[in-house]
Amino acid sequence: MVHSLFLSVLPTLSLCFTHSFSLFYPFFLSGSHAIFLCVALTFFSVSRTLSLWFTHFSLFFQVFEPLESESYRVDHITLHPDFRYMLTQPDRFDVAVLKLDRPVAYQDNILPICLPTSDYDLVGKIGVVAGWGKTDNSFGKTGTNILHKVLVPIIENDRCRAWHRDKAIAVQLHEEMFCAGHKVGKQDACLGDSGGPLVINFDGKWTLIGITSAGFGCAVEKQPGIYHKISKTAKWIANQINNRDSPRKK
Repeated sequence: MVHSLFLSVLPTLSLCFTHSFSLFYPFFLSGSHAIFLCVALTFFSVSRTLSLWFTHFSLFFQVFEPLESESYRVDHITLHPDFRYMLTQPDRFDVAVLKLDRPVAYQDNILPICLPTSDYDLVGKIGVVAGWGKTDNSFGKTGTNILHKVLVPIIENDRCRAWHRDKAIAVQLHEEMFCAGHKVGKQDACLGDSGGPLVINFDGKWTLIGITSAGFGCAVEKQPGIYHKISKTAKWIANQINNRDSPRKK
């Protein structure tokens, strides 16, 4: 997460009771490419090796998370059926649903998030991106153990393509993608933030709008981040959750 205020606090996410689409306790979302690469590079079963950690948001100017992390094993992973690993371009339908080994205990720092109920007009809105990724472009630099956030404006895909063309980059964007970032760069997601959320507060409810997916560099001028657009796959996500959360027939 590359931005100028490294020790900012992520706003508390509100519970979603009024809409049918939510991420309920045993489920977690990720970018499909992160799962795909984990399998390809480790040659191990993801269900046996992948764990998730939830930690408390950083407060004030502490240099470590105030609460211990919580570890959950992943029982099952479902990649979106249209996921395509593109190597040199943003991956298509970059989303996966992960079923955890046990229910997550909700706390002040661990809460569910709403899924979008319609295809919102996002252009011009400010999204909050969060993650434990790199905080600068230094070669060899790793992520951080402090959860960071950054505010990024959502832009039109045509403008995103034009900005990349100005940098001699022929980026391919599709309907399930959108771009968010500043023309001057400086604030952006980065390596290690992939699979993390871009959220927007709609009428007092924090809604998962995007998943960090791709980018050509970090916080570089005219090279905004590229995100999977959740509204295009929200029904599929909800179906995966409902089908796996319902009792099995004997």
